[in-house]
Amino acid sequence: MRISVVIPAFNEEGNIGRLIEETFAEVPDSALGEVIAVDDASDDGTAAEIKALLGKYRLCAISGMGKGPDKAPRSGPAFGPPAIRPSPPWMATGRTIRPIS
Repeated sequence: MRISVVIPAFNEEGNIGRLIEETFAEVPDSALGEVIAVDDASDDGTAAEIKALLGKYRLCAISGMGKGPDKAPRSGPAFGPPAIRPSPPWMATGRTIRPIS
């Protein structure tokens, strides 16, 4: 079984990149289906930090509208079995609506 990891973030510049890198380092490649980073309309460099990692990792980046942490893993596309949700302080807010461009 492969898993999907959803990482919701709000104003996590300086943290989100490290969390993404740690996720790929810690979860065995054979178990990791996808990593989805959801930026919840951050007003810092969170989106840019996520975007900088798109070419380095199998990473999907989605931008949200600031609707809260309970929306990120359950809205938008189907996320597959079972999702790993990061614990605070990593968990912030997110509603998946469009890709980060």
